[in-house]
Amino acid sequence: MVRGSILVLLAALAVGCASYRSRGQGPFADRPRKGTTPPAALPPVNPPQPAAPVANPTPPPPPADRAEAAPVPPRPPEPMTTTIAPPATPRPPAVEPAPRSASPSPVSVAQQPPAVEPAPQPASPQANPGALTKLADTATKRWAGIDSFEAKLTRREVVRGEAAQTEEVLLQLRSQPYAVYMRNTGEVGRGREVLYNPSRHEDKVHAIVGEGDSRLYKAGLKAPSLSPDSPLVKNKSRRSIRDAGPGTAVALFARLVQASPADLKYVGPVRRPEFGDLPLELVEQTVRPRAEPDAERGGVRSWYFDAKPDSPSFGLPVLMTLVESGSIPPKELEFYCYTQVKAPAGLTDADFNVERLNRPRR
Repeated sequence: MVRGSILVLLAALAVGCASYRSRGQGPFADRPRKGTTPPAALPPVNPPQPAAPVANPTPPPPPADRAEAAPVPPRPPEPMTTTIAPPATPRPPAVEPAPRSASPSPVSVAQQPPAVEPAPQPASPQANPGALTKLADTATKRWAGIDSFEAKLTRREVVRGEAAQTEEVLLQLRSQPYAVYMRNTGEVGRGREVLYNPSRHEDKVHAIVGEGDSRLYKAGLKAPSLSPDSPLVKNKSRRSIRDAGPGTAVALFARLVQASPADLKYVGPVRRPEFGDLPLELVEQTVRPRAEPDAERGGVRSWYFDAKPDSPSFGLPVLMTLVESGSIPPKELEFYCYTQVKAPAGLTDADFNVERLNRPRR
């Protein structure tokens, strides 16, 4: 009985070994014998299925039991505790930081140290009212003591947008009663004469026509007498004949010092080629846009005062220019220059008589 059981066991083992033995490959493979049917191979318990190609493969899901798939549990992610602090504001090396108290308490505004006041700066030229007032007072007193005035006036004016031409004029003026005589001595308007003496010859301008003045009247002839307010008279100059001479400029500057000092800038001593070595004092005035005729953009007017005490024009504005703002190149709107000044000039009534215009001329 025992021997029979052993034989059955050995037979079963032999059959299993024959079924799972390795098969030869290539020329040494076992060839089936003729007339015999090879034993059928035992099918696998779980035959593998060929994997179909997947366009977008996805990772397989994790196993149900993470303890079986990963014997060692993963380390939980550590929180980000490191922060980047902004750089501290640098402090001056001479100031040491105050020690921190254990329990900080709010500090009242009254306990804070006083702010360091900046050092006083020198006064700007605009903030020099003393110099401006001195110039205005000197000019006013100087002009008040002059009864008659004579000078060579060089002027350029932009009138109604037309280009300025340089005129050289002999100017004679009397303060009381007011009277003016002018004669063009340069190339522009040569021979023109103008006389205005309202105290004796009505409030009219009497004139002799100069070269290039008119197409209707020949040069050297007497023109019709006209009011200073006539457009035919006003269109010839930016200033009325009532404002001729430095007296009107002196009064205007004094008003500016009192009413609009912020528009004035005291520059100080300067030189100008028109006056050689004569010392001058310069003040610049800001002219607002459209504040004056033909000054749509505004500009800067420069006042030059004679600073030589023994000069006949001492204290008076002997040069005034107006340059338009924002013009490239700079556009000059006004230029009035008084040279060869005589003050007082010793003029008499005969110098302002209308008969002066009737004398024979070449």
